[in-house]
Amino acid sequence: MATGTHSMSKAEAHPFDAETAAIFARHSSDILVTADLQGVILSISGGCRSWGWEPEELIGRSATSLVHPDDLAKFQANMAGLASNDTADQGADREIRYRRKDGGWVWLQGNPHVIARRRGGLKLINIFRDVTDRKRAEIALAESEARFRRMAENAPDMIAECGVDGVMTYVSPACLAITGFTPEELVGRPAASLHHPDDSHKIYEMCQAVFASKGTIAPWPVEFRATHKDGHEIWLECKPILAVDPVTGRYTGLNDIIRDISKRKALEVQLRQAQAEAEAAAAIKSEFLANMSHEIRTPLTAILGFTGLLAERPNLDEVARGHLRRVTTASRALYSLVNDVLDFSKLEAGQFDYAPQTVCPVEFAHETLLMFSPQAGAKGLALDFIAEGEPPDWLSFDPDRMRQILLNLIGNAIKFTGEGSVRLRLRYAPVEERLYLAVEDTGPGMAPENQAKLFQRFAQIDGSTTRKHGGSGLGLAISKGLTEAMGGQIGVTSELGVGSVFSFFIIAPRAHAPATPDEAAPVTLDGVRVLVVDDNAVNREVARAVLEQVGAEVTLAEGGAEALLVAASQPFDVVLLDYRMPDMDGSETLRRLRTSEGPNCGIPVLGFSADCELAGLGDMGGFDDFVAKPINPALMIEKLLTWTSDDDLGVEVARVERA
Repeated sequence: MATGTHSMSKAEAHPFDAETAAIFARHSSDILVTADLQGVILSISGGCRSWGWEPEELIGRSATSLVHPDDLAKFQANMAGLASNDTADQGADREIRYRRKDGGWVWLQGNPHVIARRRGGLKLINIFRDVTDRKRAEIALAESEARFRRMAENAPDMIAECGVDGVMTYVSPACLAITGFTPEELVGRPAASLHHPDDSHKIYEMCQAVFASKGTIAPWPVEFRATHKDGHEIWLECKPILAVDPVTGRYTGLNDIIRDISKRKALEVQLRQAQAEAEAAAAIKSEFLANMSHEIRTPLTAILGFTGLLAERPNLDEVARGHLRRVTTASRALYSLVNDVLDFSKLEAGQFDYAPQTVCPVEFAHETLLMFSPQAGAKGLALDFIAEGEPPDWLSFDPDRMRQILLNLIGNAIKFTGEGSVRLRLRYAPVEERLYLAVEDTGPGMAPENQAKLFQRFAQIDGSTTRKHGGSGLGLAISKGLTEAMGGQIGVTSELGVGSVFSFFIIAPRAHAPATPDEAAPVTLDGVRVLVVDDNAVNREVARAVLEQVGAEVTLAEGGAEALLVAASQPFDVVLLDYRMPDMDGSETLRRLRTSEGPNCGIPVLGFSADCELAGLGDMGGFDDFVAKPINPALMIEKLLTWTSDDDLGVEVARVERA
């Protein structure tokens, strides 16, 4: 060997000597194991402590005692392969579960090598790596995929995936039940091939908007028609979401859940049809009620009108006056029943009209209670009124509707109370602006199961009460509707043998005191020329009798055609025009009168009918106002005074505009 030349020793040429290998085995997280052919552990590195074992506890122990029972066959097959080939099969599955000292299991991946042959046996060295976390992740992923596949395969909705080109790459088995196509028939087809041509744009526009927004706009459900395999039309609903590559962040297509909504769409059609039929039925009902109102109120107009005129005659004897009172009472009872039916129908149809006025609540309630003094006196009942606290002097509410509720409640209390008293109690809650009223009686009371029936339409606690006490069974239902329409509620508490309390409240804001009216001048229509148009002769005569008593000059016409002829020949100050007449009704007569060039084309025309509101005159229908039947003489005269007074600027302006 030349001088100065360094010769490398054998140890220097192989740096991983025994000492180095020992250091590696001690400090590596992997586990170094040597074993014989029978699997008896000859040596093991300290990495086994991560399983809870000390190396001394495992040396001399058979490795098979540590293998999970489900992996034992795999372990034995690997050992047999090594024994026959002297080399490890690199393609073999060497991920095996081994027992921890605490009884748990750890997944280890082995990498065995043959290192020596001794006396016909093998000495193996194996390096194990803990792959438990990875195996758990793989198992969880496999379970998640299996769960998703089960859901996809069993879901009643169709799950679909498609690429950015719109071609379907996956379709769940539910497509067969929904579209008639198998998944194999749909994969590879454009999703648009299922869409009805007139609906494709809806899905395309939604997808374009979502794509263009780069995910800032959320997709929304789209309903569309599709064609079933057998050719019939079905309705589907989709809501596709963007599929994004988690690595590149690019959109890779759409994922969608498609639902069959054919039954729902069919139900919607049925509901629309049912709604149309209900609206048609409601219109028919309204028309029927309008006709019945006209037919019933027309004779009532004559009865109440003429009985009122007869009652004013001073020369009637007491027997005749008594008979007249009974006729009037019976007529008003019939009129009340008709009004109950019509009022309830208007409440059901949402045609409730509410006209708040400034009212003194204490005075109003007390006067309403005193209206029942004759009935209470006849039965020996005491009428009491209590105003709790200090109610405001003036409130704003509709006195007519409030009176209707109170008349019903007080009337019922007196009707069903045999002895004792009826008390009306009033209080006001200023913060909530609620006016509370309660009608208390000492009547027979009601059982709890009967109280729930009270506010139902046509309901009576006992059918015999209708025959004994009368009534339509609508009064409390109407009171409930009126109370709720005025922002309130109504209820009852009762105890058998003790009595009942009907209480309610309405919203009634505070109001300022009304201006004091000037002293009224004597009521007169002297010189006012009135044209009364009505197809019923009795109604015409009642109207003339009432109006001529206060000086009006009355001309009668029995129909629209005659009215137009009369109006063309002489001037009038006002027209009372019946709404329902044969041949030419009030609306047509009014239209022709307004478009004529006669002397009356611009004068006030008042609807004169028993069913003005039901006939569609809520917006006056071209009429300036209306006078309801049966005739209330004072109200009719007041209406005519309003529309013929030269002091009423509003009337004058209306006349000028029509002219």
